Formats: sequence, structure tokens, C-alpha cells
Amino acid sequence: MSTLNPRGAEPPVRAHLHIAAQCMCGLRRILEHDLAIFHLTTKPISRGAGRSAISAAAYCSGSQLHDQRQGLTFDYSAKVGVVHTMILTPTGAPEWTRTRENLWNCVEEAEKRKDSRIAREIEVALPSELSLSEQIKLVEGYVREQFVGSGLVVDVALHDKGDGNPHAHILATTRPLLPDGTLGKKDREQNTTATLLRWRESWAIAVNEALLKNGIDARIDHRSYADQGVDLIPSIHRGVADHSSEVATDRTQEYFDRARKNGELIIADPRRAFDLLARHQAVFGPDDIEVGRQ
Repeated sequence: MSTLNPRGAEPPVRAHLHIAAQCMCGLRRILEHDLAIFHLTTKPISRGAGRSAISAAAYCSGSQLHDQRQGLTFDYSAKVGVVHTMILTPTGAPEWTRTRENLWNCVEEAEKRKDSRIAREIEVALPSELSLSEQIKLVEGYVREQFVGSGLVVDVALHDKGDGNPHAHILATTRPLLPDGTLGKKDREQNTTATLLRWRESWAIAVNEALLKNGIDARIDHRSYADQGVDLIPSIHRGVADHSSEVATDRTQEYFDRARKNGELIIADPRRAFDLLARHQAVFGPDDIEVGRQ
């Protein structure tokens, strides 16, 4: 069986092989989160699912909070990797919104039904190319524009354990603040597909603007591979649990299965690699592609 030998190939073929190899390196950087990736998920904090806003806020912020309704204390103060927290409020918000425990106990008190949706959590992957201070600016600007501007109070926590998975938890109230400082009717628009699509697109725009502002040649796209015209299998976000565990989970296995299948597709047609890399980097520099080396 013959094997490919770049040294013995004709110059054009050798150049293509170098390009394909460098594309594979670039794709590996994307998959290992050395390049900015798009990830945004959202889920409700619902009593019907046995969850509480106090518990969620304690976990995200890595703090100890007491739930007055349940008479329980949730202590995540030993949690590692919580690098920054902040509570963002509309202008003129009352004092009770500025303290985490008071905020979420008041939010819990406003809900009477046993299946109430108390809050909404949005999780986003942060570009590792940005410094912590730039990540904070990025998240704060996005949250103020998309949530606080609609009257919502938002509890934000940035997590980074140095494992290649920096991310932010955005915990937003479902009820906006009224001018008198009380909570109003629920914002049902939060539950629509149109709103989710707006959040996703706006996050991609905000990240790309931050990368451009900091002179970083990388970008993300909120659209699916199919909508981008990329002939590859959609990747999945492994999440903090998979990154921090040495035990293989079903999600971890699926992650590597998809990566392997995409590798096979790229080997069959290296142009697929260009399609994806072109959406992550505006230009290819000398570190990305070596062409025609003897």
C-alpha cells in the first residue's frame, strides 16, 4: 500500500498537503477552544423542576446564600474558578436589588405558584483570546443591552478554572422592575424563539466586535454549520463537568465521535477545513499556512 510523501510530491501537490495539514492544526485549535467558539444556551429556573433561584445564584457566584422560603442554606463558597461576579440593575433600582441574597429572596417571594419560573439562566462561552478585564466588559455590555435595558435585574458570574473553558452564567429575573421599585408582570417574550435568536445573534456580534477592537484575528458565528454552508457535523459544547472530570461521559464520547467523523470528512475533502477556518479567522497568516516548503 502506497503512502503520501510530501517530500516526494510535485510542488503543487506538496503545497496542498501543507495547507491541509495547517488547516487540521487550525481545526484542532478550534475544537480545543484555543480559538473563539460560539456557545449560548438558556434554560428556566423553575420550581416545577425542583430548582430555586437562591440555589442557582449561590452556585454561579460561589457563595453561601440562605433561602427564606425553604429555610435552607446553599453553600458553594468552596467552589473554585469563580473569577468575577456582578449584579446589574436598571437605573434607579432599589437597594434590595443590589445584594444577592436579598435580590433572589424577593424574587422568590413574588412567585406564588409551585411550578413558577423564577429566573432564566443564560450560559455563554467566553473567548479565551481576551483578558479577564476585556471579558468582563464584553459580558457587561451584552447584559445591559439585552436584559437590563428591558428592566430586568441580572446576576452575572464569570468562571475560569484554566481548563480551556471560560464561560459566564447570566441569571436574569423574569419580571422587570417597575418605577416604584416593585416587580412587574412577567416578560413572556423571554420564552419566544425570536428572542432566543436575537440573544444568540447579539452575542456573536458583541464577541466579534470585542475581538476586532483588541486586534484579534478570530470571529464566531451563531448560525448552524448548515446555515453557514459548512459541510461538517455540528460540534457540541462539552461543558464544565466534562472538562473537569477524568471519567468519560456519554457527552464526552459524543464530542470525540463527532470530532473523529469531522476529521474523516476533512481528510476526504480538505476544502471543508477552509470553509470552517474562514469563519473563525479573517486572514491566514504565516503561522497558519506554510506553502511550498522544500
